[in-house]
Amino acid sequence: RSGSRSRPCGTRPCPSRPAPGATVWTPGRTFSCRRTSPAGTAPGPERGRAREIVHYAACRAGMAINNSSAGLAHAMDQTGPLFGIPHGLACALALPYTVAFLGPRPAYAEVARNLGGTGGDEELWRHLVGRLWQLCRDLGLPEGYRECGVTQEAFEAAVGNLAGEAAASGSTRLAPAAPDAGAFEGLFRQAFRGEPPLAG
Repeated sequence: RSGSRSRPCGTRPCPSRPAPGATVWTPGRTFSCRRTSPAGTAPGPERGRAREIVHYAACRAGMAINNSSAGLAHAMDQTGPLFGIPHGLACALALPYTVAFLGPRPAYAEVARNLGGTGGDEELWRHLVGRLWQLCRDLGLPEGYRECGVTQEAFEAAVGNLAGEAAASGSTRLAPAAPDAGAFEGLFRQAFRGEPPLAG
């Protein structure tokens, strides 16, 4: 499915790009996917063609991830089955925070340049985080788990286990840097509140 709430295709190629297991096939698939993805937001009579383009972008994203690995956003996807959030949406909500956590990286700089960013690695990383955040807004995604209907009480009861499971995830072991359970809890709390990733 290529709908914006089912599996935003940006959640696949972006984490795959800096993964230690990335191959020579990964960058091209990542960039071709990101170039076509925004078309999925087209209104009116263009929407049918736009959804077709997003479908192709999602397929390319799958090729990118199969030539590297999933990323930290996928390690945080347990919120999906626990709270009834679709997998793609759960990953999309987590993605800006995990990219922010990993910090400036040459792979992120390369992606950001393809999205119009300029400057050094720090500026390009900030540009990428901002673009990911804005894409979620442009797609009309909820601003955090709270807007998905998750109550504070339910979140507090689950966040410790969620953080522990994320820290033990295979996606975390394959990431370029591995948060511990405490760091993951901080990421989950940010994603629950829906605050901008680099606020402050």
